[in-house]
Order: sequence, then structure tokens, then C-alpha cells
Amino acid sequence: MLPYLTPRTRAEEKFNTTLCRTRVTNEQAFGILKRRFPCLQVGLRVQPDRVCATVIACVILHNLGIDKRDIVDPTHVNRRLMDEVALPDAGRRKETKTVQYHIANTFVGQ
Repeated sequence: MLPYLTPRTRAEEKFNTTLCRTRVTNEQAFGILKRRFPCLQVGLRVQPDRVCATVIACVILHNLGIDKRDIVDPTHVNRRLMDEVALPDAGRRKETKTVQYHIANTFVGQ
């Protein structure tokens, strides 16, 4: 999803804020997984149809590690500010704008 480049309504501003927060959380999660499982950092040497199962296995092992308290304390996760995450400057497609509008005015704008 792309943010609104020039939000015109409060719902569009809230959409951008929510999208940015979600993006930060996702980037942090992938960073943690890549540090915990180097195979995700350097690249998987498996058939493409096995990649999803491998990533899911890493997530399951990571979650088990959290349950067993054998990994990094989650309170030490880097909490970057939203402003530090650069918003993409990619071109937009018509259907992306439609999805943005629907989300911004149906869910985020409430």
C-alpha cells in the first residue's frame, strides 16, 4: 500500500499515520527474524515453493523462543519514530487509490 502523497482529509491523514506505524512494526519484525535466522538475511537456497514453509518455520521457532524466554527481551526492540521511515515515492495505480480511499474512509476514519 502507498500513502497519500498529499492527504486532503482527516481520514487520509489517519490512513497515512496508521500505514506508517504498521510499516515500522513490520520492518522491525523482519529485522528481528533476520538477526535470529541468518538464512533469511543471506538468502534461502531452497526451491521457491518451499520458501513460504521455511519462513513460517522460522516464525514458529521465534515464537517458541519468546514463550521460552530464550531470546532477546522484546522491550529492547528498537522503537524508531515514524518520521524516520521514508514514505515510498512510487507511482500510483487507479486501483491502489480506490483501496486507499475505502480503507481511509471505512476503517481508519472512524
